[in-house]
Amino acid sequence: MNIYKRVFVLLLIALCSFLKLSAQQMKEALPEFAVQVVGKDKIRISWVNPYGEDCIQINVQRSYDSLRSYKTVFSTPSPELPENGFIDNYYDGVKVYYRIFYMLSSNAYFFTKTKRAGLGFIDESLASQLNDADTVTIMTADTILARFPYSHFLKFKDSIYINTKDSLLSVGNNTILLKPYIYNGAWRASAYLFTDRAGIINLKLPMAKEKRYSLHVYEGDTRSQIFFIRRITETELMIDKTNFLHAGWFTFELYEDDKLKERNKLYVQKEF
Repeated sequence: MNIYKRVFVLLLIALCSFLKLSAQQMKEALPEFAVQVVGKDKIRISWVNPYGEDCIQINVQRSYDSLRSYKTVFSTPSPELPENGFIDNYYDGVKVYYRIFYMLSSNAYFFTKTKRAGLGFIDESLASQLNDADTVTIMTADTILARFPYSHFLKFKDSIYINTKDSLLSVGNNTILLKPYIYNGAWRASAYLFTDRAGIINLKLPMAKEKRYSLHVYEGDTRSQIFFIRRITETELMIDKTNFLHAGWFTFELYEDDKLKERNKLYVQKEF
C-alpha cells in the first residue's frame, strides 16, 4: 500500500471514529423526555430539543413489549422548536413504552432510552437541580429516608414514577422530597391562586419582591399548557378569565426560585 492510500485509510478511520464518538456524545447529552398519564385514556409525551435548527426530524415511537415492534405514532412538523409534546391514547391496564428518534442536519441519528408511562409526578426542574457526581438525599417531611449515588437514584426515580402515584420534588442541595400520594376525597383550594366569591381569579404572592415566581396553567388534568407567566413581580395580581379560554377545571404549577412550590387545581366560573 503506497503512502497516499495509507494516509487516506487512516483519515477514513479517524473520521469514522469521530462520527461515532460525536453521535455517542449527543446521545449521552440528550435530555430525558417525559411520559405521563395525564387523564382518562391519555398519555402525554414531551421533549426538549437542545439542537435548535440542526434537528430536522423528531419521531415518537411506541411499543407494547419495550424491546421491539416500535412504530412511529407521531412525527412533529416543527422539530426545531425548543420544547414540544404529543398526546397519545392510552388504555388502562395496558403496558406501553415510548422512545424518541432524533435526526440532525448532519444525518446523524439516534434513539432515546425507552420509557414507560407512569402515574407518579416528577418535578420538571428536578434533573437540572442535581449533580450526577454527588450523592442524592431522599427525604419525607423532616426525615432522611436514604442517600443514593446518582445512578441508583435514577432507578429509584423511575420506580416511584411508574409504580406509585407519589411525587418527587427538588428542595435544593441535591435533596429530593418524597411526597406520598394521599387521597381523601376532598379538594383543598390554593392559598396563592384562587377564585373569590365574585368569580375574580386572584394570585397572591407576599414574597414576590424577594423571590422569583412563575406560573404554568394546564388544561384540566392534562399537560396541555394554556398559558405561562414567566416572571411575577406583583404581590397581588388579578388574572383575566379570557386567559383560560373556557369555564371549568384547570391544573396549575407555581414555581418559586425555579422549584415547584405548589401543584393544584383551579375552577373558573362561567360568565352569565
